[in-house]
Amino acid sequence: MLEELIVNCIKWHRWSSASVCSLTLKRLTIDGEHYLPPMDSHIFKFRQRRCKASGKFYSNKPLAVDSDFGTASPSNVSFDTPNLLYLNYSDFVAENYPLVKLDSLVEARLDVGSNTIQMHARDSEEYEVRWDATNLIMGIQNVQTLHLTSDTIEVIEDFCKTVPVFHNLNHLSIESDDERGWQALFLLLINCPNLQTLVFHGLHHRVTDGCGDACDCISSPSPPSSSCLSSCPVKILKILDFGATCGEMSLVEHFLKKLPRLEQVIIVLHCDSFIEEDCGPSEVSEALEMAPRASPNCKLNVVNH
Repeated sequence: MLEELIVNCIKWHRWSSASVCSLTLKRLTIDGEHYLPPMDSHIFKFRQRRCKASGKFYSNKPLAVDSDFGTASPSNVSFDTPNLLYLNYSDFVAENYPLVKLDSLVEARLDVGSNTIQMHARDSEEYEVRWDATNLIMGIQNVQTLHLTSDTIEVIEDFCKTVPVFHNLNHLSIESDDERGWQALFLLLINCPNLQTLVFHGLHHRVTDGCGDACDCISSPSPPSSSCLSSCPVKILKILDFGATCGEMSLVEHFLKKLPRLEQVIIVLHCDSFIEEDCGPSEVSEALEMAPRASPNCKLNVVNH
């Protein structure tokens, strides 16, 4: 009886399709980012159904490998796994997600990025943007714990037509990168009405004017019509890999000033080589204790990594 399947760095260029045939599957890990077949020849489907090969993983039809092997994106990705509890999915964004049935999903980690062709199409009027991740994001709306990489945040902004309301989501974790923007963070936060814990793995991100009040990178002459932070129910804010730079300190002060229900802020400092000179837990804590707070009951805890 198959309950967990891990497909790690598998060479998808050898197969035209793949299926998981098991109604009992609970945990699924897929890492296809570096082993993707050509964009126009890959159909990658995961289905749970009763079949003679129940519990077995099989393949057929070898594929020719194009020059873009390792960087191409799949055409279609489907998840028909209604009993799945945990999903760890890493890949380039597909052209379409025809079927995403993840009704029982409790926890998910998405690392869905864009290759060079997709980024060029996104930024150029000459290319048609034919990739659509809407069904993927809509399909995980029942999740309770969600981990998103910086690439996924940009994919949500660039390749999703809408973002669902995550009624069950109580824990959201964001991985940051100074080359990736936070435009979609605004949409995510206003669509998480029961979010309790927000975790940032670093605070560095690409500066844009589309983050709303999710950050303080660009000062707006007039306040946004809706605030993702002042209406956010988050009680616990945790920041990992904190470097104590001026920008990071300012952003934490922004969170303290805007989040009205905060009860605890936990800051884990980065290793000493990346922390500004003479800036340890006591110095960071002392500086932030003086910052205005929307929540008078908020406790601050700064620790070393």
